[in-house]
Amino acid sequence: MSRIVKIANVIDYNRLYSQPGSHPMINVVDLSAAQPRRHTRMYFGFYGIFLKEGAGDEIRYGLDEADYRAATLLCVRPGQIIGLEDTGKPYQPEGRGVIFHAGLARGTALGKLMRGYSFFSYELTEALHLSGREAGLIRESFEAVRNQLEGGVSKHTKRIVARELQGLLEYCRRFYNRQFLTRSDTNRRLCTRFGEELDAYFVNRLPLSEGLPTVRFFAERMHLSAAYLQDVIEEGTGLPAGEYISRKLLGLAQHRLVHSEKTVTLIAYELGFKCPQDFIRFFQQRTGYTPKVYRQRQYP
Repeated sequence: MSRIVKIANVIDYNRLYSQPGSHPMINVVDLSAAQPRRHTRMYFGFYGIFLKEGAGDEIRYGLDEADYRAATLLCVRPGQIIGLEDTGKPYQPEGRGVIFHAGLARGTALGKLMRGYSFFSYELTEALHLSGREAGLIRESFEAVRNQLEGGVSKHTKRIVARELQGLLEYCRRFYNRQFLTRSDTNRRLCTRFGEELDAYFVNRLPLSEGLPTVRFFAERMHLSAAYLQDVIEEGTGLPAGEYISRKLLGLAQHRLVHSEKTVTLIAYELGFKCPQDFIRFFQQRTGYTPKVYRQRQYP
């Protein structure tokens, strides 16, 4: 396995890919300006939004590969590792994009919104595929950011650039929402499988060894990122994935309290709670009754 090249900040990226830039925390890049190079795996210490057009290359994320054959938007987060193992052959980097440090958004309106852009936590294999019109709007957003940067750095630059960047991110969110709609059949199948995996979790008594079910557990089994699965579930069911799981837990708890003679403690452990007190608290918050009182009310 080849070594991982750490690109800690925007300045390091500019240097590696021969990109001019005047601001230390953000830049609009054109990778066609970079010299041909060998493939390598890279660690990103900042955010990146890259537009790939035409027949592209493959980029590895974890154990998966993504093949970009049309206009595709890749969103990279700090701490992510992307790239291919060195094949021994040079390649010409392609694509345009915006790279920016997390600190750029702090203290701005954008800073309050960053956690809502869940697509930064998607796998690269869950990339956003764009129509020609959508790709054009992304290019225009890149240029809007570039124009603000070319105006020079001042005390107002951060706020103004963050505003343009927010517009770009809103386009990303809007187009991802569109992609969820155009992939409705696929996403319905994902929702169905999620429900089946959740049922199997309890049938196979996995709570006894794994604890309470989590979105991350099912995402790994389905070869998806947790963020993508959460968004698919919410889009398909109208419920956040965590709430979907909680309702399943509550339904099972109610059924076992009514249709079995198992103790509250045993039911708590069978559902994955670490201790009966956590189960009692969960149940009471959801129903207004403790499990014991709920059971008594069913058999007055």
